[in-house]
Amino acid sequence: MAKLHDQKYKNWDKFANEQTTTLDKEDALEIEQAKKDLGHHAPKSKDEAAERTKHAQAMATKKALDKQKETEEFAKYIVSDKTSETITLSGPDLSGKKIITLKNLTSCNVSIPKGPSPLIKIFAESCTDTTISLSAKLLTSHLEMTHCNNSTLNVSDSVLSTVQLDLCDGVTINYADGTFGVFDELGDCNDRVYHAGVKDLTVNVERGSETLSQRCDYLNDGAVCIAEASKEEYQFVTQILKQTKKVRKISRFEEWRVKLTQIQIHSL
Repeated sequence: MAKLHDQKYKNWDKFANEQTTTLDKEDALEIEQAKKDLGHHAPKSKDEAAERTKHAQAMATKKALDKQKETEEFAKYIVSDKTSETITLSGPDLSGKKIITLKNLTSCNVSIPKGPSPLIKIFAESCTDTTISLSAKLLTSHLEMTHCNNSTLNVSDSVLSTVQLDLCDGVTINYADGTFGVFDELGDCNDRVYHAGVKDLTVNVERGSETLSQRCDYLNDGAVCIAEASKEEYQFVTQILKQTKKVRKISRFEEWRVKLTQIQIHSL
């Protein structure tokens, strides 16, 4: 099993290295082509030289982003348009793919157990009355949910540092002990649940013999329009603060001022 585990990592590293080498070569070609497109003559001024460099870099960046998107699509495993099904997504089922997208699931139970190697990221889109049970490790420690209603996310075995929810209603997140709010040797905790346009969100965090709970609703929590951004775009963050080690909820816009200004924080 250890050899298989190591071989899977080697295969993924080889793929990543090949993609990086290809991108580097293509970037160099793009820059050379950009120089040709701008003319063979030497730049007549520093401004012209700077403009050429800027144009070449922009083209190379676009190429790299397009290639990255292509690579991510290759790595995606998509489960969509299912109703009342029990779905288990383990290593053999994923055919080596590392990014999981759950889309348009209704009344489903999805289990993502620990595998021989970690996944990268998980997306859940437009799922209703669906339960996602996650114990697999994610390299990015990041999961996103959008347009999900009356659904539950259960997290166990591995830390899930970041969850982003957008335009969801009635979502419950249950963190098992040791999967959220973990403090490092410096006493800091970087685990966060970010949410915007989310109604009736419940975050439950097991800590030893107790469970910390926080209810969130952007309409009740004071979301406002800022400039051209709507109330639905006003972001909040739920986290465990170092000072209290309790689940707290503050506005993401206020988060950067929390150490400088005494602001209202919703406590348990």
